[in-house]
Amino acid sequence: MKRVFCFILFLLLLATNGMANNVAAPGQVEIGISPTEKSGIFNYKKRIKYKLDIKNGTKVDQVGTLYYELKSVDGESLLERVFDINIPSKKAINNDFEIPFETPGAYLIKFTVVLNKVKREFNFSFDFVTGEKPDKVAERAANKNSKEMFDAELDGEMEGEIKIAMKPSNIDGIFVGRSNIHYDVNL
Repeated sequence: MKRVFCFILFLLLLATNGMANNVAAPGQVEIGISPTEKSGIFNYKKRIKYKLDIKNGTKVDQVGTLYYELKSVDGESLLERVFDINIPSKKAINNDFEIPFETPGAYLIKFTVVLNKVKREFNFSFDFVTGEKPDKVAERAANKNSKEMFDAELDGEMEGEIKIAMKPSNIDGIFVGRSNIHYDVNL
């Protein structure tokens, strides 16, 4: 009986430890956006996708929006999308979403996450190229200094502390694709 109790206690501790990794530290909201491909290179089989991770460690439900805007390097707005976000207290969301864009060229993409009175911005630059080998595209993009940039702003006040967990994984900022990119978001 004592062994069974110890085994159940051990399993309970493991489960509690695993759940703790899915929630931010108490009083914090962690926000992260990154490309889904480690290399940052997308092609007709690997569509342009980004991963959104938000962990709510506060005692308050976080309600807000995810907004992104795709611009040419000249500053012309090409694509905009807005989605509602609702994260219950002490919970987390992890979602991948596709960018429905297929025109070759160099672009900037700006993500803005607004939760209650908190605002965070993430900026990336990338090339979207069709018909070229990724090695040649990466070499060309490196010459244009297309590494990711990000900037975080705090707009307003909120209980607790905000922590940004951002891990940009594309080094060259290259995306290669084809014409049938579609868009699907589940938040």
